[in-house]
Amino acid sequence: MWSAVYSPDGKRVVTADDKAVQVWDARTNQLLFTLPHGDTVYDARYSTDGARLVTASGDGAVRIWDASTGAPAHTLKRQRADGKPSRYFVVTFSPDNRLVAAIGTTGTVAHVWDAASGAALAELPNDGSNFPSIAFSADARWLATSGGNDARVFDTHTWAPALTLAGRASAR
Repeated sequence: MWSAVYSPDGKRVVTADDKAVQVWDARTNQLLFTLPHGDTVYDARYSTDGARLVTASGDGAVRIWDASTGAPAHTLKRQRADGKPSRYFVVTFSPDNRLVAAIGTTGTVAHVWDAASGAALAELPNDGSNFPSIAFSADARWLATSGGNDARVFDTHTWAPALTLAGRASAR
């Protein structure tokens, strides 16, 4: 099991494992449906309104699903500079549910898409020397990435770097 998260209303739990995502009824512990991937699913998250799920997979795709039925909405892919697909490790919706951002297992690049259309919006460099993470600010104005010695903050209107926060190893 790679991740587990409650739906915003607390009625469902989504779990991710080596081949799929499972959506469970949190009260009865009954499996409601499975979202197959065919490779490791590292992360799954609900949109803040609970209407959609987004998953990050080792098969090179971020997928958006209808959270109530499990129907696929979008498959989002970007290739690395070497032509191989990214293996996505962490994924998130922006608080306003407009954007989806994911960072790969190497942590060296983050990708951002429009959640409604699936259009690619940005490819952002990151320090990938350690465990990657990604998060939007509460107003969705900023996107922070980390994965090494530094955290990087990007302006979500222009995708320009706004700030680099040096970690302790970098600050010495």
